[in-house]
Amino acid sequence: MCCEMEQIYKEGVKLGEERGRVRGIAEGVAVGEMKMVKEIAYELRNRGMSADKIAEVVEVSLETVQKWFADRAALAK
Repeated sequence: MCCEMEQIYKEGVKLGEERGRVRGIAEGVAVGEMKMVKEIAYELRNRGMSADKIAEVVEVSLETVQKWFADRAALAK
């Protein structure tokens, strides 16, 4: 009985580690994708596009785009 419980425990640990790895990868991809969207927004702004059009193109709220621009302006100071 002890060996069976140890096997179940090991399988549970392995499954938990795999789920954690998958979740971590998914979160990393989401962060990377958002970073790329921000860079696209900055480039579109540099090319003269309005914030509302940028929000529409990159599919985020106007408030989000405005915050990105404000944050970047604050960093430039």
